[in-house]
Amino acid sequence: MLKRAFVARNEIAHELDITKPKADVRARLETLQKRRSIGEIQGYVKEIINVGQLVINDVSGRLRVANYEQFRQARWEDITQKS
Repeated sequence: MLKRAFVARNEIAHELDITKPKADVRARLETLQKRRSIGEIQGYVKEIINVGQLVINDVSGRLRVANYEQFRQARWEDITQKS
């Protein structure tokens, strides 16, 4: 699903590059555009958002572990010292 979402995203980006070509060329270029259903696009958007959330959750977990390790190795004086 994620791969299909990015393929569709790339296709849409290229389709949007078709801006005001000459009238005789426009009809041929418009045949490059694909029709996508709302449900299909919603599925792609949800998949990309879910993957983004997984990345955020993973980074958050790694930061918590890193901070815990840093905290665990710190001395009490280091922790209570005011900046």
